[in-house]
Amino acid sequence: LSFGFALYLLPGLFGAPVKLLSGIAPPESYNEGGHFFDRGGPSSSAALAGAATTPGKKYADRFHCPHNLDCLFDYDQALAKAKTENKPLMLDFTGLVCTNCRKMEDGVWSDPAVLSRLRDDVVLVSLYVDDRTPLNESEIYTSPSSGKLINTVGRKWNDLQATRYKTNTQPYYVLVDNEENLLTAPHNYDPSIEKFKQWMDGGKMEFERREALNAKPQGSAAMPGLGLK
Repeated sequence: LSFGFALYLLPGLFGAPVKLLSGIAPPESYNEGGHFFDRGGPSSSAALAGAATTPGKKYADRFHCPHNLDCLFDYDQALAKAKTENKPLMLDFTGLVCTNCRKMEDGVWSDPAVLSRLRDDVVLVSLYVDDRTPLNESEIYTSPSSGKLINTVGRKWNDLQATRYKTNTQPYYVLVDNEENLLTAPHNYDPSIEKFKQWMDGGKMEFERREALNAKPQGSAAMPGLGLK
């Protein structure tokens, strides 16, 4: 068994995915090895450094996107981009030390069909609820719901999740339209690739339905809604 496990780990030295260790070993996006198993993501510290210094992307010096996705790390920036590109906004409530978050990124997001949806169908914002980066003095506030002082980036996103969505579990995925209304029920940790694809497709379809409804001339018959708010 030990010899077999060692053989399983051996390709990982050259950049191959080792999904049994997802959430324990560093994510594939930290890979410093060769390019034998390159799947299009960053494979060197230089590549990660380049992605981290993208002009205008808030907190890009602190976080990085898995699988070379062009995600953002600030809610307001992401919402503005979603409105500009007329796409759904996908909130990824995550954590720096969240094992299940890494499992989803390594085991579900890495699927080519999921990756294409994350890249093309939504504006993705990853909100790290356990980050300790201090907020600027002008951004510090007291939470109206918990009464706690919100003085770090992580506390800000944790307060957003707890106040708006009444939960503080991670990972927690939310799809909203450009008016910040839910497109479909939020998605929790679930290693099923098929369920994640269905969830994303459902949100995209609802977004397109609302866009088509809003584009109808005044006086046109309205389509029945799904009852989501």
